[in-house]
Amino acid sequence: MTLLHTDTYSFFIMAKVNLKFNVIITDFNKKQIAKEIISDKGIYFWFTNKTGLVKLKIPLNNNLFQINNARINYHLLYIGIGPSSKNVKATLKDRIINNHLGSSIRSSTLRQSISALLKMKAQYSSNKIFLNKIQESKISYFINNHLILGIIYNNKPWQDELNLISKYKPPINIKSNNQGWYREKMKYIRKLQRDTARKSIS
Repeated sequence: MTLLHTDTYSFFIMAKVNLKFNVIITDFNKKQIAKEIISDKGIYFWFTNKTGLVKLKIPLNNNLFQINNARINYHLLYIGIGPSSKNVKATLKDRIINNHLGSSIRSSTLRQSISALLKMKAQYSSNKIFLNKIQESKISYFINNHLILGIIYNNKPWQDELNLISKYKPPINIKSNNQGWYREKMKYIRKLQRDTARKSIS
């Protein structure tokens, strides 16, 4: 079973609350995902298995929000929404397929953070960092082999995003995650990657 779709999927969470997903995606075939995501608006949750967590060097502790899928524990990495506001045209599918499953860290906080955690050496141009195609393919490989994605349909996701980030404190989220247990470490790791890239052209 690789990609599930139903009215709701409910998983028992370690914090003893229920989080209900409309879709759980474990196979990141873009064409199939485009068919399965039936709403333009929603909130999405990226989770990693234990092996992915170890490779990212994020501590496995009680701060990590977890779900169990197919008898495997997955740990929350990142929460995002699509669209980001009522005035933005980019849909939920756009955010997931074009940005996070795309080919550039420039359009995805998830991809950029994974690259920094994996200590990939970035390049610097036009006030932004970027990776080469081989590095980007390694991020895609990491996502395909270690991550799953949970989606909750929501007509106004921008109204609930902040509360969810505050509640679950995903380690990769920096914005709106002021009380996040891994926030300062993540900020440092991303800054280190940017600074190193800038110095390479000076």
